[in-house]
Amino acid sequence: MYVSCNTAEIAIRDAIRAKLEADMAAWEKAQETGEKAIAAFADPEPTKPIDRTPLVVARTEPKPKGRQPVMTETQKVARLRDLGLLGIRTKLREAGRTQVELANRLKVSPQVLGDYLSGRVSTTTELAERIRFETDDMVKHPPAVKPKIRRGVEWVNREAMVAMMKAHKVSMAQVKARTGFPGSYVMDCIKGEYNPSSERLPVIERAIVELCDAAKTGRTIPKPKNDYLQSVATRLRTMRDDAGLMNKDICTAMGLPACYISNVLLGRQEVSRERIAEIETVIGKLSKTACK
Repeated sequence: MYVSCNTAEIAIRDAIRAKLEADMAAWEKAQETGEKAIAAFADPEPTKPIDRTPLVVARTEPKPKGRQPVMTETQKVARLRDLGLLGIRTKLREAGRTQVELANRLKVSPQVLGDYLSGRVSTTTELAERIRFETDDMVKHPPAVKPKIRRGVEWVNREAMVAMMKAHKVSMAQVKARTGFPGSYVMDCIKGEYNPSSERLPVIERAIVELCDAAKTGRTIPKPKNDYLQSVATRLRTMRDDAGLMNKDICTAMGLPACYISNVLLGRQEVSRERIAEIETVIGKLSKTACK
């Protein structure tokens, strides 16, 4: 039997209407007799109030930085022990070899090799065996020690000069300032790690003798003027005056301290050839701008 949707809907509607009418009649009868009426439909559940409290997302606290857990370190050691890489860096250090040399032999970057040897990154068995082989070969065959090339002339009076400096408390910085030579060069010559040239040896000895004599009498020796720095300063001052500039203009254009430019133009500051060329270029550009 075919029942259409309209027919079913009408039947449901009629059943609901009949139950509502029966409930209404039962309620009226209960009002007259005082009894309790029983409804055909159950009472619907009361609607719950809407909770409008804003949601709060709990943020996870960051883990404190510091040493890794003991379990992680134990796993690293176990990984290195299983691969046979435990103690590789100690062998290299005792043999006087570096990790960079081992990385060059393996044709990998030193950073990757460091991760392998520290246990942070696991490697294959073949690569671990190759690392062990190359390490043993490097330990068994240390590099040949090349003789140090000592240029210059032998400083015969070096020990006597050093003893004189210690007796009168003359520092290497004073010798460097007196001679005008680079500080590392003077220091290496006095320590015996480098032989001075035949032209600079008498200058260093004369500076040490003059400083020691001044220390005996308690007088001070004025710093000698460097002829090269003086000639550079004279040339730069001439260019500055011809362009009608001031030291402040050069400092602003180059972004350098005013005291530095002032000392360069007075011949008191040691300056490289690149810096001299840069100052000359800036003066030339500023002079062209001033002419326009």
